[in-house]
Amino acid sequence: MSTTAETPAAVRLELLDLHARLAQAIDSGDAGGWADLFAADGVLRTSRPRELHGREQLARFAAEWFGATSEPRRHVTWHHRFEGAGNEVEGRCYAAVLRSSGGGVGIEFTALYHDRFRRHDGRWLLRERDVAIDSSNRDGE
Repeated sequence: MSTTAETPAAVRLELLDLHARLAQAIDSGDAGGWADLFAADGVLRTSRPRELHGREQLARFAAEWFGATSEPRRHVTWHHRFEGAGNEVEGRCYAAVLRSSGGGVGIEFTALYHDRFRRHDGRWLLRERDVAIDSSNRDGE
């Protein structure tokens, strides 16, 4: 991460909550709610490669992702690191998507998220997310 300012604990908790809301929105099929957790000019980049700009493209992606299978999928993130203060914070964490099927639960893919957050009107939003999908499972998204 490029910044060095320490992120206050209260901000870290707000950003962890944002991660939870992002995961629950996309996993439940709330494509518009998921996109609304991004800044209006938000960007999602993946190593597939794919690059999406703005809430309209983000909502379309989330709807397609949710509709791609009838099997439940769950995003999980861990080992969060945040740096920065004020209205801009960078974060990194590991991520996985779990998929349930008749045979049990498996890992669809694992990745590294590099996030840039912005506080807008007192609310934290995701400004940019770069998803580096681990090379052994690039077919997942």
